[in-house]
Amino acid sequence: AQDPVSLKRFSREVGIIRSLSHANIIKLYSCFKFQEFYVLVMEYFDSLDGISYLNRYGVPDVADFLTIARQTVADIYHHKLGDLSAALDEWHKLIAEFPSRPESRAAHLRIVLAYLELKNYAQARTEAAALIARAPDSPEATQARLHIANSYVIEGRLAEAVALYEKMLAADPVPAMKALVFFELGNCHEELGEPARALEYFNECLANHPNPLLVQRKIARLRKLAGKTPSRGVYNPAGPPAIP
Repeated sequence: AQDPVSLKRFSREVGIIRSLSHANIIKLYSCFKFQEFYVLVMEYFDSLDGISYLNRYGVPDVADFLTIARQTVADIYHHKLGDLSAALDEWHKLIAEFPSRPESRAAHLRIVLAYLELKNYAQARTEAAALIARAPDSPEATQARLHIANSYVIEGRLAEAVALYEKMLAADPVPAMKALVFFELGNCHEELGEPARALEYFNECLANHPNPLLVQRKIARLRKLAGKTPSRGVYNPAGPPAIP
């Protein structure tokens, strides 16, 4: 394309890719124009795995390539360049271009996490609600509900958080998700000055929580403080998980 805006963006993105050095990213050495074409000189990548994949599954659909490209560009903006705004733009484009693909739901969840990272909790809840509306029974929607409840906790709105956590339990989520919800309910009730209920929830989540040592420390602390009223305050979890 000869559009100046597109050419400027292309040149900028080539510069970004040339600056990258990562084991999972093929090195770009040079870029030049030949007649009406732009030629990219890249590292040779001999991949028997790639050949085996093509032999087994055939050439992927164009949409597969484009979704991977969007995800890769978003990751570069977010993790390499620290430009979360540009990463958000790429995730929004992926959703607009491929709304029915599972990668679209994953991108929408990453948007939720991005706004949590920016501490824009209202916008995070808005995006989470939109994700739930478009795919209510998906795993991503379940995670979005958890992030909404967590955002309430961060803002000190414990009653709203507890109500949403309990609603999630009523839907009988998978054991791993149920353990996370039990854990957050335990934290909420601990902050509400209800150690007995908190202990019940921590015991419920112990078997399936991804960090059982953390849960055991919570249980040990509450048992040690049994009969005492814990200090009240706003429970502030460590924050949203990092974007892969």
